[in-house]
Amino acid sequence: MVAIVTFNNALTPKYIFADERHPCDIDRKQHFYDHKTRGTQYSSGGALTGYTLNTSTAVGNTFGIDIANIFDENLYFTLNPLVDTNGTTANYLIAYRPAIGSWNWTFSDMPFQYTPQGGTAPYTYLQYDLNGVMTASINNRWVNYYVVMTNGRDGTEAVNNTSTSPSRFMLVPGRGSYSTNALAYAEDFSTFAITSFPASEVTAVWKITYNTSGVANTVKGRCRIDRVNRVNANISTSTASVTASHDGLAGVNLAQATVQYGHIDDQTQTIAGAKTFSDAVTVPYVAYGAGWNGDLTAPTKDAVYDKIETLAGGTLTGIVNFTE
Repeated sequence: MVAIVTFNNALTPKYIFADERHPCDIDRKQHFYDHKTRGTQYSSGGALTGYTLNTSTAVGNTFGIDIANIFDENLYFTLNPLVDTNGTTANYLIAYRPAIGSWNWTFSDMPFQYTPQGGTAPYTYLQYDLNGVMTASINNRWVNYYVVMTNGRDGTEAVNNTSTSPSRFMLVPGRGSYSTNALAYAEDFSTFAITSFPASEVTAVWKITYNTSGVANTVKGRCRIDRVNRVNANISTSTASVTASHDGLAGVNLAQATVQYGHIDDQTQTIAGAKTFSDAVTVPYVAYGAGWNGDLTAPTKDAVYDKIETLAGGTLTGIVNFTE
């Protein structure tokens, strides 16, 4: 295999071309092992430049990316810099899910999606991935976008292993519109379901957290950069079906709408329907007493055992013997 091409005639660009020309100094078993356990690794460079924290302007919300270097197992790629055009040119490639299990991509003049894309005010809030549907955030929320680096090529590079392809840097939307910055900061790219991502060699390098509090609709995406944080997660070491942290999910209600992220904690809640448990369920110990009368909660075996033991040594009264 010399390349992976993901093609969609309805999109721009029409294809994502990934260079897979691994030299023969790595055997198949080692290549497979490295791909599954290590994946693409960030090496150096790739600093973000030109942005300003907490500034509600297109100039403050955009950034350039310095020249960067990554490893795809035994391939070494130099990714040419991305120029910051301050929101005047659609030079950011956004990879997003139109549905769970599928991906599209599009150019944007901002490092996030918003509407009307490339149009004029009024603008909506920037969008995030809500279970495979790009959804506009609301006021007073925090939304993440991730800068990922890939082995994307466009075939026109004069120097081997040097990339000028638009897909060398891609922006991936986060999976929530969070009510606090702490929740947004806790979101983890490595927990994302990334099935069918348009490039198989991808490493997330930067996490940009945007805040929407009180930003006018004359600002693209109605947001400001709250934090820029260095991360390290890649496709091969990310999970495609299992989420380790429910905080990365949105719209999950195990019991009721007020239970955030489906957590079962100390909130009062009712879970309807018959349930079968394969392991023991532990409940608090409450000693037998008058309070048991009318109490519908489950007692522990320990409490029941203790009460039976107190009866075993007692004296029975009121016994009448009957004879024929």
